[in-house]
Amino acid sequence: PAQSRTEFHFEYAAVQNFSKHFGIEISRYFNDQVTGDRGRGANLGACEGRVAPIGRVANLNFQLGTIPVSSP
Repeated sequence: PAQSRTEFHFEYAAVQNFSKHFGIEISRYFNDQVTGDRGRGANLGACEGRVAPIGRVANLNFQLGTIPVSSP
């Protein structure tokens, strides 16, 4: 089977809380396969993957009876 090789991964987030019940977050990560795949299953050659998505989240914190609930 093909073997993935060395990868570099970095992620971060910026969060702004507007109250103890509500906040927003912007997060991003970067993943780079710095050496190509190899092995018998690497039919397309030494492929190197790379991805850098960005996303946003609304954070809600509340009580459900006596149970504290946190939801992204």
